[in-house]
Amino acid sequence: MRPAAYSGASGEVAVGASLDRSPSLAVPPAVGAGVPAADPYVQDVDAALEALREAGAVALRPPTDMPWGERLAFVQDAEGNIVTVAAAAT
Repeated sequence: MRPAAYSGASGEVAVGASLDRSPSLAVPPAVGAGVPAADPYVQDVDAALEALREAGAVALRPPTDMPWGERLAFVQDAEGNIVTVAAAAT
């Protein structure tokens, strides 16, 4: 069994023996091939994204409800780190 892996640029997520090549997971190509540096789980993705924008982060992908039951948004901080903000979808 392979360990979990994520490739943000290609939109690939591997967990165990399965591999999802969903373009909906891909970070926009202009960002590069960076793997998210942090993945905080929050109560409200939309509120967290707004607070991060006010602090200077750049939104790379708006909040999106994913088929596996999470709401995700991608941001880039001032140092270029990619952060995935996640919450349980409601």
